[in-house]
Amino acid sequence: MEYFIKMGITNLLQDLLENNADNRIDENGKSVLQILKITKENLKILMHLNGNWGILILLQRFSEYGHRVTEEQIVRFYKTQGCKTGIIELLRYASLDRILNYFEKESVELDHMGSDWLDYIRWCKKLGYDLKNDFIFFPKHFRTVHDRTEQEYNREMDQRKEQEKKERKKIIEKILKEQGNHQAINLKHKGLILVYPKTEEDLREEGKCLHHCVGTYAEKVAKGETTILFIRKEKTPLKSYYTMEWANGKVIQCRGKYNCAMTPEVEAFVKAFEQKMKNEEQKMKRLQNRKAG
Repeated sequence: MEYFIKMGITNLLQDLLENNADNRIDENGKSVLQILKITKENLKILMHLNGNWGILILLQRFSEYGHRVTEEQIVRFYKTQGCKTGIIELLRYASLDRILNYFEKESVELDHMGSDWLDYIRWCKKLGYDLKNDFIFFPKHFRTVHDRTEQEYNREMDQRKEQEKKERKKIIEKILKEQGNHQAINLKHKGLILVYPKTEEDLREEGKCLHHCVGTYAEKVAKGETTILFIRKEKTPLKSYYTMEWANGKVIQCRGKYNCAMTPEVEAFVKAFEQKMKNEEQKMKRLQNRKAG
């Protein structure tokens, strides 16, 4: 604190004392530069402005990015953006002066210009626009272009999601069909049978009927990370009873309505399934060894 008083940065000291805002300084630093985590040049700016906490944050971020900044630029930046430093990332596309000029021109009647511009840039990247083109990076009538680009981005994302949904559906149906052809899935044991889901909708319906989250497992199934099977009573094969997850050569979980635990009958069925799967795997290994020999 004596350092700050001697250097005349009393506004920063006051912020530290009043707001306990000490998470951005290194109290174990051996020098003022280490304590404040800024460069020598930026320390001079802080001292000359008698900068507060917000100014320090800006100077720290510019130091972290390795960007040299003038006192005038810091004042202009702080006036339009406060200590919101996300915009600094955009210096890869344009100089700080050009960015500040654009702010001062476009943000007269706009709130949240900085965050809105970052959103706009993010949408442009996703849409494949050339941000090195000034027409794209510094659009005239920002609010109009921002809103139009947002609508275009949302349409594009909706189309992508719909396409991904269709592709995932095909993958899931293919995987579930392959699972359905597995010998162990034809298991019947003491009045219980296995039913394999054929579509993603089957998974959602199972989760809805049993009030658990298997409906959210579609993506894991699509990626081949897990297998979902339905345990049903032989007399009522269309009625949800228990749901089983199989992965990495073992049953991961088996849950009934409201995630209830297995009954003794279901537990015996699951053990029989595991043994049959084990036998199938050993059979496959023997066949492979014969072919290899």
